[in-house]
Amino acid sequence: MSNGDETSVDGEETGRYLIFFHPEALPDTARMARNAAGIAMTATAEDAELATASEEWRETDTVVVPALGVAIASAEPEQVSRLQGAGAPIRHVRKEYIFQIANPDFVSVSTDYLRGYQAGVNALAAEILGRTQQEVEAEVLDAASFRDNADFTWGLQATGVDRGRLTGSGVRVAVLDTGFDMQHPDFLTRGIVSQSFITGVEPAPTPQDDNGHGTHCLGTLGGPRMPGQAPRYGIATDSQLFVGKVMKSNGKGREGDILHGIGWALQNNCRIVSLSLGKPVARGESPDTDYEEIGAVALRKNCLLIAAAGNDSDRPGSIEPVALPANSRTILAVGAINRRLELYPRSNGGLNLDGGGIDLVGPGVEVRSSKRLPIRYGNDTGTSMATPHVAGIAALLMEADPGATAEQIWTRLTQTAKRLPLPSSDVGSGLVQVV
Repeated sequence: MSNGDETSVDGEETGRYLIFFHPEALPDTARMARNAAGIAMTATAEDAELATASEEWRETDTVVVPALGVAIASAEPEQVSRLQGAGAPIRHVRKEYIFQIANPDFVSVSTDYLRGYQAGVNALAAEILGRTQQEVEAEVLDAASFRDNADFTWGLQATGVDRGRLTGSGVRVAVLDTGFDMQHPDFLTRGIVSQSFITGVEPAPTPQDDNGHGTHCLGTLGGPRMPGQAPRYGIATDSQLFVGKVMKSNGKGREGDILHGIGWALQNNCRIVSLSLGKPVARGESPDTDYEEIGAVALRKNCLLIAAAGNDSDRPGSIEPVALPANSRTILAVGAINRRLELYPRSNGGLNLDGGGIDLVGPGVEVRSSKRLPIRYGNDTGTSMATPHVAGIAALLMEADPGATAEQIWTRLTQTAKRLPLPSSDVGSGLVQVV
């Protein structure tokens, strides 16, 4: 058997194929795949979900994600070509993409870079206002500026988490990333449900984080109310956490593994899926219809997909569009700001008019959270860090109103956001808040 390999096609594809079909027609899809192309796949949703739960899917060449209507096939191009244009119930077939964590250089984003950018902005403001740069900088520091204190990180203060009592109790939340440090003291007694969806590696990996990105994102979303070392950095401290390892140690992951993780989250009735990952898109590129449908499927199942906008920009000179899958109109897109409520210069913008807008921003610069051991805590930067802030607060709102639908929670997040004096194409409705 073969579950694919690590070979990249044109640097963006994997050698595997995605077969998109109408979910209610899985038996007919399996029959067509077998008869027309010799591709064997599970024919019922029950069997596919059982294979995911038992990890028997690792012994097959084709993994079926029934909730999303997608099969991930390791097959020869000649086999796949027989399904191209086959028609109902198969919607279409294409090659699989490579995704990356939303800030692959998150450990190397330097404070000097951020301070240099801010100094440039202050100098420009001083020139326009006819005052000294020192005067402008003093006013900036005196303005709304948050700092970690003995009790809470600046992000929890800026979003109002420090003033509330909600904990996310009873809400199931999934983080799909590089896994989490299973030995971290802050998570040892948490009862986290976890699974690895990484394929093409022997032996099959565990959910153990071999990068650090996932542990940091998980900590912001659902770290403990009383961590081993202050300040508190977690938002939905009593939520039920599900962790899917879908990204490898190099910060890259195969699209099918990510889709499998989303299907697993839906199978486990998660209300929120946090995705600090993406794939750059071109200016003028329309939202991907596959992800428009995937986001819509999640919403129909009362689950909100929340994704990072990406860090491909280099402001002020270059602004890049919101990455896939955040650019889908059915997936909530998150940009990043700093502790002075200014835009993170690498945060992508809503440039593409028919989709791909920013919905909200969250704290994303020098964010303190859990780290992969032996480093227990530390700061990281990027829209990856902003995304779990929004996901965690969404869990708090779901706890407050268990009967609210995922779409209603999305609306409340945008309606109650703190408005910022920045373009909506960069910050959407503003900074996410607990109300």
